[in-house]
Amino acid sequence: MNRGLFILLGECFRQGKENSRVRDTEYGYVKQQESTESHLKLIKKLETLNYKIDICINTYDTKYKSDLLKWYNDATIYYDFVNENYGCIERCVDATIVKVLNNVDIDPYDFIFICRLDILLKDPLIELFNPKVEHITYPNIMSWEHLPCISDLFCIVPKKYFHPFNNWKGLINNGLHILNHSSMYYLNINGLSYNDVDFMFKNTYFSNTSQMSNPYYKINCRDEGPDICFFPKSKNIVYVKEELRLKSILN
Repeated sequence: MNRGLFILLGECFRQGKENSRVRDTEYGYVKQQESTESHLKLIKKLETLNYKIDICINTYDTKYKSDLLKWYNDATIYYDFVNENYGCIERCVDATIVKVLNNVDIDPYDFIFICRLDILLKDPLIELFNPKVEHITYPNIMSWEHLPCISDLFCIVPKKYFHPFNNWKGLINNGLHILNHSSMYYLNINGLSYNDVDFMFKNTYFSNTSQMSNPYYKINCRDEGPDICFFPKSKNIVYVKEELRLKSILN
C-alpha cells in the first residue's frame, strides 16, 4: 500500500477577510467543518487508489480543539495547538515543517500534501488530485512579471524532495518558503530549478478567493469574489476566470 502525509496548518475556525483574526464563532465552526469534510473527501478518494493517509495538524489553541481532532479521527498521528496567533502564514509553515519533521518519520511516505486548514477543496480539485506528481506542485500561477507569482494555499511534495540532494537543502531547511507567493524564487536559490515546479491548473486564479472565485478551491472563512478581478499591479491586467491562459500573460 502507498502512503501519503497531510500536513494541515494555519488558522482554523476563522471568520472574515485576510486581516481578520476573528475565530471560534458559530460561523467559523460551520465553515471549518465544511473545509475538514472536503479534506476527508480527498482522503477517501486517495484510499480508493490504495493510499493510506496520515494527518499532522499544527494550529493555534481553540475551544473547538476536541471537535477538530474528532473530525480528522484516527488518521491524525501528530498535532500541536500552540498558544499564539498565526497571522503570518510563512512563519506558521516554517514552524510546522520543523515540528513535524522532528517528530514524524517522513521516509515511509510517497508524498506530502501541505495545506491550510481553512481551505475548502472543491470536487473538481479532488477529482484532479494526483498523488504521483513528479515535481513540487502548486495550485496555479496568479500572475507573471519577472517570475511567476504562485497561489500559496497548498502544495504537493513528492518523496524525492524530502531530503537534501545536490544543491537542494531539503524540505526541513526550506519550510519557510515552501508556501509563498515567491516560492519559485526561493526554491531556485535553495538548489532547485524551474523544472522542479509544476501546477495543477493552467488557468490563472488569485489565491485570495474573496477577490476572485475559481472552480477548485476556496478560503472558506470569507465570501467568494466575482469571476473578473483587476490585479493590483502597475500593469493593471484583467483576469477572467476560465479564459485567460498562461500564454496570454507571457505575450
